[in-house]
Amino acid sequence: MNGQNQGKETGETEVTVFRQEGATFQSMETAELRRLKEQTMMGYLAINLVEPPEGAVWGVFNDRELDTPWVKKLANDYQVKGLENCLPDSAIDVVVKADWLAPGVTPLPTIGAKTIRMVPAMKFSEAGLEAIRDNNLWVLSGNHRRAALLKHMEMLKVKLEKTTKAKEQVEDELKEEPSVTSQRALDLKRLEHSAMQLEALIESSQMWVVRLYNRGELHQKSKVDEKTEIRGEQI
Repeated sequence: MNGQNQGKETGETEVTVFRQEGATFQSMETAELRRLKEQTMMGYLAINLVEPPEGAVWGVFNDRELDTPWVKKLANDYQVKGLENCLPDSAIDVVVKADWLAPGVTPLPTIGAKTIRMVPAMKFSEAGLEAIRDNNLWVLSGNHRRAALLKHMEMLKVKLEKTTKAKEQVEDELKEEPSVTSQRALDLKRLEHSAMQLEALIESSQMWVVRLYNRGELHQKSKVDEKTEIRGEQI
């Protein structure tokens, strides 16, 4: 990923739009935001990026148009190199309140060498679901990654559809002519295995690791002086 495209994905700018509980402010330098993020980081969970929770919203702080060529390149990389959906560098930043999470859901402090299947899924309590419903689950990054993942999922589903049709064709052959060569029986086992692998891959590929920040602590720890320019309505 080159510097230009990194900027498009991470959204790092000299002035970062930062939204507090009361209003949207534009005055916090990137270094200050990074300091706050370090202080309020809760840990890592996994989110379904294909069908995110109701209320998940991208672009609250950095509403940019998608770079279509970059999305296509990412999708192609996912096909060729595989997903990088469980790495600290590719984690997507999400802002929540700690009490929105369902009981028993504990973010991991680190993800190390874990696979996405080993990371707990982000689940919400009933009160949390109600709190995030109205576009209140702020996703701070990953818009291009999500768009590329959707394309990647489409390609995986096409592969699964072709594999399933091929499997059904061999099954029909074996039903009509039981004495068909053992090679066709082996072909059937191979296709069955491929279909199972693709189904498992599709299920796991929907998930992506997210890095959680405590929205309540961000509000308490941030310092905004009287000269801060208010850039939005009260929320």
